[in-house]
Amino acid sequence: MITAYQIVIIIQIVALAAAMFGTYSLFCSMLRPESKYLLAACVCAVAYGLGYLMEILAKNPDMAFDALCVQYCGLAYLAFMFVVYLIRYTRIIRFHSAFWKLVFVYETITLGLVLTSRYHHLYYRALTFEENGIFPHFHEQGTILFYLFMGHLGILSFTCCVIALRVALTTASAKRKRAFWGIFVAAVSSFVAMIVSTMVGFEGYEPTSAILLLVLGVIAVVKTAGRTTDPVELAYAHSYQRAKVGLIVLNEERCYLDSNLSAQQIYPELAKQDVGSNFAHTEELMDAAGRNEVMQIGERYYNVYFYQLGDEKVAYGYVIGVSDITESEMRAREFAELKKAAEEASEAKSYFLANMSHEMRTPLNAIIGLAELAQKDDSENTKKEYLPQILSSGQMLLDIISDVLDFSKAESGKVDIIPEEYDLGECLNTVINVINIRLGDKDLDFIVDIDPTIPDRLIGDDARIRQILINFLTNAVKYTDSGFIRLAIDWDKLGSELLLKASVTDSGRGIKQEDIGKLFSVFSRFDLKNNRNIQGTGLGLAITGHLIKLMNGTYRVESEYGKGSTFSCILPQKIA
Repeated sequence: MITAYQIVIIIQIVALAAAMFGTYSLFCSMLRPESKYLLAACVCAVAYGLGYLMEILAKNPDMAFDALCVQYCGLAYLAFMFVVYLIRYTRIIRFHSAFWKLVFVYETITLGLVLTSRYHHLYYRALTFEENGIFPHFHEQGTILFYLFMGHLGILSFTCCVIALRVALTTASAKRKRAFWGIFVAAVSSFVAMIVSTMVGFEGYEPTSAILLLVLGVIAVVKTAGRTTDPVELAYAHSYQRAKVGLIVLNEERCYLDSNLSAQQIYPELAKQDVGSNFAHTEELMDAAGRNEVMQIGERYYNVYFYQLGDEKVAYGYVIGVSDITESEMRAREFAELKKAAEEASEAKSYFLANMSHEMRTPLNAIIGLAELAQKDDSENTKKEYLPQILSSGQMLLDIISDVLDFSKAESGKVDIIPEEYDLGECLNTVINVINIRLGDKDLDFIVDIDPTIPDRLIGDDARIRQILINFLTNAVKYTDSGFIRLAIDWDKLGSELLLKASVTDSGRGIKQEDIGKLFSVFSRFDLKNNRNIQGTGLGLAITGHLIKLMNGTYRVESEYGKGSTFSCILPQKIA
């Protein structure tokens, strides 16, 4: 005949097996981050149940004390871990992390008092090993610390009941409602069993251990559907945490609940964000999602979306998704800039061709017209009058063609710098003579300021230097109606080399600040309203800038609109 002692052992073994199976099933699944707390609670329950089985089988006080120590290794943290699991799973109560740390420290101190109770009476006033009842067991006479800890366990168990009941009464999901009614019944059963066994006792037997083992085993098995892995939920959990898209979960009041690793990389403060608190960036993220706008966070760009969990009538929560689109956004912006530049270049070329046809047609028409007039009138005086005008128009046409050819060479990379020994004085005399001719009858003072200490014989490409200076000075003559133009030549010695410094200053129309950066671009002419009577291709400065760079030089423009400009360059030359 089976005795009560054997029945108690069978009940404990069955409950322990159930809890161990649930623990193993949960360990293999680990579907959600908070499952680790349920797993910890199951492990604590197994330790508590194993210790109580050892106490049932103990034959002497030493074995019983060892069993008591094993029980407390699980009992000390069991209720705490299960409460933390429920709070993190339901997210309906908010506690600061410091509170949980204090609770954990208190339970650890209590465990230490139990493990060392052979040497003091701080926790137990007395532990008497009694051999009566269903099996030999300890009769415990606790101190105030013992009863405080029992009260602590009671409070935690009562908290479990309250959380489960609240969720069961408020949730709209039938499945979730059934699950939490089950947890409520299980928590109440454990709570009642603990109170009854403490107050009444069953000839030394406490059913609390078996009930807790069965309860947690059933919860773990139900959570994993009795399988060691649930591929669907496992896929959901892994997809959520490993998603490249940052996901932020809010409750129905739009307070923070959870976030995945990608979201925490975007907003590092999410790693320490308290559950139930207001996330500082929620509104701006929702606004960006509502307007379907790209949002810049730091140096990266994100696409934001926002949707409701539930149906139109009931909202269980919300999800904000933040997707990194920096690469595609940068490509789109680069494409937009390239498109704009291409459109501007196309427009500039169209203007250039239209302007070029006019520029070339004007001197060509003058040459043809004057030649026809000269042919009709054979007098020497008429020919002498027309020939200078034909020469001037021909020179103008030659300049236009030269600019086009030089620009064509520059674009194809066929412009060469040929350094040779040259006389700087002769080079500058040529420049000055050309500009004197181009001044014509303009009422301008042409000021030349040359440092007399500059060495006469240099090594460089004097033809290109002349071209640079003539282009600068020709522009000054074009855009200056009265006042002066000034050519200044200076130098700095660098060993066997020198830096030739040239600047051209005028008192002309000046350039707007927003146009200065575009001066050395091809086909560029500005302020056309005020400069519509100025002839030119718009290529001179582009060619000049290219030549200066080929000579390893630098250039600079300073201007005040309506008051004049200064074009300067620095060209490295060798001293012969």
